[in-house]
Amino acid sequence: MHKQFNSYIDQSGMTLVEILVSLVILGLVLTTIFPLVTDSLQVTNLANSITSRLLGDQENIEIVAVTKDGAYLEDGTFIPESYYPVVLEDGTTWVPGMTIKKADLIRFLAANLGSEYELFEVYEGYTEEEAQLTIEDRSFTQDSEFVMVDKDGNEIDVDISVSDGQSLTFSLPIDTARLTNLHSPYHITITTDDTEISSMLLVHLPRAVIVNSNGNLLISSSSQPGNWINKTSTISNSYQVNKICFVGNSEQTARYIAVGNGGSIYLWENGEQVFRKLSLSSGIGTTDLNDILATDDGLLVVGDDGLILHSLDGSTWEVRRSKSNNQPDLNAIAYFTDKEEYVCVGESGIILISSDAEVWTQLSVSGYPQLSSNAIHNKKAVLFSETGDHLMTPSAGMSGDNSRTIFMVVKPTAPPANIHLLTMGSPNKHLTLRTDSSGNLSVETGSISHTSSFTLAQDAAYIISCRYDQSTDILGLSVNGSGLQEFNNIQIDTDGDSIYLGNNLLTNYNDPLYFEGAMAEVFVFNRALSSTRSSRSWPSSGSYASEMDVANKYLSLKYGITLQDSSISNTYYYGTIRQLNENNWRSNYWPSNDYRNMDQGVLWLNTNDFNLGAEQQVRVWSDNSGANNHATVTALYAAACNDQGDLYAAGYHRHMIRYESDNDLSQDNENLNSQLGPPVQYSLDDMLYVPSLLIGLLNDSLATGETTKGYIAAVNRPGSNYDLKVVSDYRLNDIFYYSDADTVVVVGNSSSIFYSENDGVNWYKDDSVTTSYNLTAICLR
Repeated sequence: MHKQFNSYIDQSGMTLVEILVSLVILGLVLTTIFPLVTDSLQVTNLANSITSRLLGDQENIEIVAVTKDGAYLEDGTFIPESYYPVVLEDGTTWVPGMTIKKADLIRFLAANLGSEYELFEVYEGYTEEEAQLTIEDRSFTQDSEFVMVDKDGNEIDVDISVSDGQSLTFSLPIDTARLTNLHSPYHITITTDDTEISSMLLVHLPRAVIVNSNGNLLISSSSQPGNWINKTSTISNSYQVNKICFVGNSEQTARYIAVGNGGSIYLWENGEQVFRKLSLSSGIGTTDLNDILATDDGLLVVGDDGLILHSLDGSTWEVRRSKSNNQPDLNAIAYFTDKEEYVCVGESGIILISSDAEVWTQLSVSGYPQLSSNAIHNKKAVLFSETGDHLMTPSAGMSGDNSRTIFMVVKPTAPPANIHLLTMGSPNKHLTLRTDSSGNLSVETGSISHTSSFTLAQDAAYIISCRYDQSTDILGLSVNGSGLQEFNNIQIDTDGDSIYLGNNLLTNYNDPLYFEGAMAEVFVFNRALSSTRSSRSWPSSGSYASEMDVANKYLSLKYGITLQDSSISNTYYYGTIRQLNENNWRSNYWPSNDYRNMDQGVLWLNTNDFNLGAEQQVRVWSDNSGANNHATVTALYAAACNDQGDLYAAGYHRHMIRYESDNDLSQDNENLNSQLGPPVQYSLDDMLYVPSLLIGLLNDSLATGETTKGYIAAVNRPGSNYDLKVVSDYRLNDIFYYSDADTVVVVGNSSSIFYSENDGVNWYKDDSVTTSYNLTAICLR
């Protein structure tokens, strides 16, 4: 019995001590747990309260929660800000920091967004291959229903093909119904039995845009040329587009901005069909806009009459430099990284710089003529140097036949052998006043040279005249009022062409012809002045002065140059025998009333009327006859800068200005004569730097018997010869460099497109465009 009792205790009983110890331990445990249980109940109640409030507001915040980096969907899917533009009901685009309500959303991303097939992206101008898109999913069958709608809910007709249990391929429209970014995003729903899969298609602005002379567009989905698509929408005006640029660091902010003639600025931004013309503020009017530059500080545009505009976003523009009829047109703008300055170039060889795009300073260029107050017998004169200084008129300013009379007052300051004084006409029928290798005054007519017996000397002032009578084909030369030395059977054609002073840009010589010295006055009459003195009987027998006598007498009195023919001083002048002087010579001293206004119908460049101070740079030599045909430095059409401190500006007749490192701006006497021919035929209309090359577009509009030709040429270092890359049968209008793809593209007339895919080293012709439009501007992104 005792043993049985013991067995009971061992199996189911506890001693009193064990019970007491257990109670103590249990108390300690409960003491610890009770506060935790209380806190847990409080947290649970708080969570329930928050959940209730959230559920109450669910209608407003169901879809999207926003952080600074992107948006979360209801199921926790994260959409980076740069990945998907959430479009709101009012047409605006979601940006970080906005709280977007369900009712405001036009399109909702499905809960399964984030897998490998939900989001597709294409660019306008997509190719047939790019139009084929595939969604892989094992639920697809031949009975799967595919629906695509644009952002406005309009259904898009697409072809589909299904591989059961594998994938579905759909084809975007590739005809005139091509999808555009205007109606993007496109929502895709695929329903198979009770399973629904949603996807999204984004269509972005094209990667490349070309505008033609009619305002129509060529677009491409690639920055590599070769698959251009005609866009049926046109720019809604008749003005030519001159330049295009791209701005924006995401597809949401992407936009193309174009500028053109008639004060037109166009904007094509995300969510728009095509370029739209902006309504601009006063101060712009119909001024032609010639170039646009995108910078970190916004956009700059330059135009005619010195106009400069600025914008932060391309939508709103302000005038940074007001236009004026007295200011030269600005043709191009670039950013000079080495100097951290903006550079503008334009007509009359003007170069402006600015560090802030607000205050502009005109640069003085070594190689432009200078003005001296006392270069010829204490009279003002334009100083030309042997570096190639020159001035030219926009045209001859003449009408009628090719009869001409030229007077010039000049003073060579270097040995006058092979110097150039004046050229007018065309390359094949020009008239050039020059000296030969012995310093004898000569005239060239086309390819024929006629040399007189008049020899010029260094540091001596001369009145030089040339008289051509088309009715007799006789040309005569004279120095200081001497009798005319005449040459027979001369034929020239100078009507309508420019006149060149100083450096000869018109004709091609093995050694270029320069003029180093002073030039004070230039007459060019549109007729052969009379050289015969008519007889008179009052107040005594003798003769009246001829028109040639009057001009020689006036210039001799004004500049203190002794005439070789002393009888000129003894002739009488119309209506009076008063002394002829420089102030009354025009009104009273012609043999008949028909010729009283000596400057009528004439180019008269009169240095003495300059209001510039001594030693100032001359860009414009005013025409005092009222013919509005000033002599100017030739126009600059393009500017290019690199990171190594090189600045080039270039323009008409391949006129080039170069800045290297810390040297002054100076003319660059690059020539392509050995490859191209006379400089006058070529205008350097655009250029840019690529990593190792300066690439320029040259156009020849004067080639005899040919249509305009264009050339792409490159120079691999300052001062070296050009390397011809492309010869085109048509004018070349614009060049664009897309550095991300090492691609350079050039467009021109008759749908000419040339491209390089290795930074301008090798070039190819793009024949994918079959239209014959003139292409005026291009931009790649």
